[in-house]
Amino acid sequence: MCKALYATFAVLVVLLLFVLLKALRAETAEHHGFMVIVEETTSGCLSCHDGSAAQSVANCSGVDCRISDSHSVDIPYPPPGKENEYQPVAYLTEARIKLINDQISCISCHDLKNPAGLHLVMDNAGSNLCFGCHIK
Repeated sequence: MCKALYATFAVLVVLLLFVLLKALRAETAEHHGFMVIVEETTSGCLSCHDGSAAQSVANCSGVDCRISDSHSVDIPYPPPGKENEYQPVAYLTEARIKLINDQISCISCHDLKNPAGLHLVMDNAGSNLCFGCHIK
């Protein structure tokens, strides 16, 4: 019994160290008075941007949204059956548009290292950012 308990404790310590080391290696940036992980997941962004600590943003997770709303997030890229309407993933990489687990996320459009305005990964003049993914 004691050996089993010790083994379980050892596994938990290793897992905790793994999580802590991952967090320490994650790049952070100052974002409106908070230090945040630069390549955070959508749920991480929404932990503040749900209105509790930062401006609330509409989360259109998995559904189509009007252009004036937040972009759909946590959806596969490219959407199944619409591959010919979207740029190849290599094009996104070259344009600094990032995917998380092959999905569009907040960091696909926003770069927290960019201090300007909406922290976009690129200037959106002429819908430049939009055409980083969508084929004209």
